[in-house]
Amino acid sequence: MNEVAIGVIKNGCPPGMTTGISIGMVSIDSPEDSLLVHVGAKGVFEGVDTLPPVEACNKIEEYLERVFGGVDVIPVAHNVGLDMEFLRSLAKKGGRNQLRFLSKFSVDLHTLFYTIRTYGGCPPSSGSLTEALEYYVIDMPEDALSLSLANRELYLKVLETVR
Repeated sequence: MNEVAIGVIKNGCPPGMTTGISIGMVSIDSPEDSLLVHVGAKGVFEGVDTLPPVEACNKIEEYLERVFGGVDVIPVAHNVGLDMEFLRSLAKKGGRNQLRFLSKFSVDLHTLFYTIRTYGGCPPSSGSLTEALEYYVIDMPEDALSLSLANRELYLKVLETVR
């Protein structure tokens, strides 16, 4: 499958802002190959190298092309719509209409939890990320990369639930 778990840490930024966000990505099939990018001006993240939007977009596109071979990849996340809004804003600030290799289709874990619960499954009652992590006994993420890994693990557990 060509699916990538994403994690976007917004650091208080509203949608449309990209200074001060962190983006983690990991292949659903190959978690050992991951990406962590911090976007912003120097000094936004203490002790961490940050990239301007153009370089961050280049790095994301290079990762997606290398790991997935230049085909469109489906992003997977809890509340993926919000994460995609940040990635679209980043693309625009990076001089693009959209990030190459990132599909217009996506998998939203929050919606999956709701659907499974509606049809008699037993994921978390409200579908919040915290409740989902607690239900499936997954460590609380500390950064964008660990968030993408947690989203990957949640997705795989949800797939087990519906099989």
